[in-house]
Amino acid sequence: MCVFPARYRPRMQGEERRLTPERDRTVRALHESSGAASAATRIQNAPSVLKRELAGCGTGPAGAEKGVRTMRLLLILCAAVILAAVPAAAQTWTEAGDAGDLPATAQIPVGAGTLSQIDGTLLTGGDADMYCVHIPNPGVFVATTCGGTTVDTQLWLFDPTGLGVTHDDDDPGGCGLQSSVTGAFVPGPGNYLLAVSQYNWDPLDAAGALIWANSPFNVERAPDGPGAPGPVTGWGTSGFASGPYSIIITGALFCPGSPVRDATWGAIKGLYR
Repeated sequence: MCVFPARYRPRMQGEERRLTPERDRTVRALHESSGAASAATRIQNAPSVLKRELAGCGTGPAGAEKGVRTMRLLLILCAAVILAAVPAAAQTWTEAGDAGDLPATAQIPVGAGTLSQIDGTLLTGGDADMYCVHIPNPGVFVATTCGGTTVDTQLWLFDPTGLGVTHDDDDPGGCGLQSSVTGAFVPGPGNYLLAVSQYNWDPLDAAGALIWANSPFNVERAPDGPGAPGPVTGWGTSGFASGPYSIIITGALFCPGSPVRDATWGAIKGLYR
């Protein structure tokens, strides 16, 4: 016989459905199970009381109320299983205000999982925007403004202390005056600072020396300027065209520890309220 305790019965008129601690643990366990696991394996993670209630639902005749109760619970469980099996969607971060241009003021995109694009605007008179990105595997990392702007850009990658890692002015693949950097000079997995600027708005060390030489333009390079031994402490020379940009990114995640937007788990909990 299929028996549902009061905490699992459907909402009646004038009542509210509430997410009890036990029920919350049940659905969260299903939601957080590996996407590769089968539905049967996920159900094994549910509290034993719920498993007993599900096991008691036979195939014999049942009243309308029993059927509604069973269907409601199964729909909730199915939703949790489906969401657990779907990989986290790639996300775009849009610059909030004006991103800083130094390690202490770099913008930390808000989210979790794959970071596939950063949208922002370079301001008139010389501007650089710096963002934290996490690179788990340097071998697949690529960041490019090709197809993402008409501005003559430069891309830069620094370590968390501001030491230069890699830079490109004009895309080596020939897309034009936009830029591309890869993991070719990235020493290992970790958090890095990805910066974009207009052409000739360049990072400087504490003495005002260029961390990268001005040329060659269409070659990705490790730091090769007179200021290369030191971290970035400012930007200078001259800034040209301003405008919006999109940095299209492959092989990067949101930096661990960044705030997380309400996502699929919040949507599941909403079913009960």
